Amino acid sequence: MIPTVKIDIKNFVKIEYAHEHSANDYTYTVETEDKGSRGNFGIGVMEIGVVKQNPLIFKDKKGEYIAEEKDIFIIPPKYRYEVSTLNKGAHRHFTTEAVIEFDRTEKNTNTALTLPLIIKAGKKSEKIEEDIKRIVSKSSSLHESNYFEDCSDYMRLLSHIKKATEINTEESDPSPSSVLYCISAEKYALDNISRHMSVEEIANHIGISKNYLTNIFSEYKGMPITEYINRMKLNHMIELMRRFGYSATEAGEYIGIDNVNYISRMFKKYYGMTIREYKQIYFG
Repeated sequence: MIPTVKIDIKNFVKIEYAHEHSANDYTYTVETEDKGSRGNFGIGVMEIGVVKQNPLIFKDKKGEYIAEEKDIFIIPPKYRYEVSTLNKGAHRHFTTEAVIEFDRTEKNTNTALTLPLIIKAGKKSEKIEEDIKRIVSKSSSLHESNYFEDCSDYMRLLSHIKKATEINTEESDPSPSSVLYCISAEKYALDNISRHMSVEEIANHIGISKNYLTNIFSEYKGMPITEYINRMKLNHMIELMRRFGYSATEAGEYIGIDNVNYISRMFKKYYGMTIREYKQIYFG
């Protein structure tokens, strides 16, 4: 039986690296990096990959698990495996590692995921594979990494993992039209990030009802649209402070929120710490 690990993901920090890896008679010790902690929150690396050629054997203290070709493998923060190929010869996989902030407690929240260490190949795993390849492709390009796109790509990856591991596997996938509506909603929210916007306004702009947008967006992103907008605004705020030296007040005005107390409460809600504490950890 493939074991599972429960992890409550609080924040995406950055893509550590993502690449396509090829080797002959691949044998390796994998240990995802621990980057410290802050109270109950850990900061570490989570690896998510897909086997493309020659299955992998993952071995830990509890047993051995085989990731066949097109299977997804997940290595949570602070996890150690002995890895080798099932067969002699060439091996290939795509993988991405991201630094995340996570909660070590067992709280049940909408960001908590119960992750199998291997997701077997199937219709829903194909979307995860596409997400991984998208991240690898961007990381391999000559263009400078875009924090906001990286965050969006990684959250989409986690959303598809959540959907693939839900008990109700007969649930239908989002229709192409609903996906296009959600993409349009994302673009409108990003284009208007510097001011307040309501879900009803976004729905009216793309020509659907507020309730319909709310339902399809939660299915598409794995979170309510209001939470997505709040997280997107805060991510922009963090980047303005990190890259351009904005104060919290200045960055708040840029994202359309001029109430510093409200920003502080929202920041604490989503990141589990104050803005000052966050800057001390991540800004150096």
